[in-house]
Amino acid sequence: MNSRCLTILALLAAAVVRPASAYVLQEDGSGHPLYWKNMPVSYFLVSNNAPGGAVGEDAIHRAFATWNGASANVSYRFGGHVAQGKQQYDGKNIVYWIYGGWPFDRSLAAVTFHYYDTRDGHLLDADIVFNGERFAWTVNGGAYDIENSAAHEVGHFGGLGHSPDPEATMYARTAVGETKKRTLNPDDVAGIEAIYGGTRDESTTSVAGTAGGSSGVSGGGGGGCAVAPGAARGDELLTFVFLFSLLLAARWRR
Repeated sequence: MNSRCLTILALLAAAVVRPASAYVLQEDGSGHPLYWKNMPVSYFLVSNNAPGGAVGEDAIHRAFATWNGASANVSYRFGGHVAQGKQQYDGKNIVYWIYGGWPFDRSLAAVTFHYYDTRDGHLLDADIVFNGERFAWTVNGGAYDIENSAAHEVGHFGGLGHSPDPEATMYARTAVGETKKRTLNPDDVAGIEAIYGGTRDESTTSVAGTAGGSSGVSGGGGGGCAVAPGAARGDELLTFVFLFSLLLAARWRR
């Protein structure tokens, strides 16, 4: 076979492995993508809870800021501290660590739970929970990097599922010391723009290029809780439907 044919085959193989738009959108089970209807969306942190204290909290803030820069129509802001973390529909999007009595799958390092309106999939509440019982966390890449994993979970927070692109922030595998998910891949940006539209701000978002594969721990956990159609916020009936699937769940496994 001549070199020209080999080159063409190589390019075709690369196209199969790295599709131009490999992003996956999370849905409500009825074909509606999950999305935030009104911006900005506030998130809260539990006081004195993040590993490393203020340094760990800063890593969380940077992860949200990264996605803010991915689309002109996405705006997440810090709403303040709360006394404790609760995985429930309470109108507060809380990010926190559990250090003992982890109640979910023990292999999960982090899990994002969604509460949404079943009429159109718009999000009402989302909580990000990190496993501090079985996983060591750091801000310098020495263990499981907070900003790296937080960026992945914030992607789920906004409605993205797992991407098959191994270079994407939303790829479902990570490893001790990995930090490349701190910056967004073009696939991540395309996914968030597919939900919210807008154009990324190059001055605030660093888009990563191709740089090796990912190995080790796999990634992301999540579930969904549906709000009954016609229910008003505050007095609605919650239909607890914890959906652990490729579309409504982000699983971070060892």
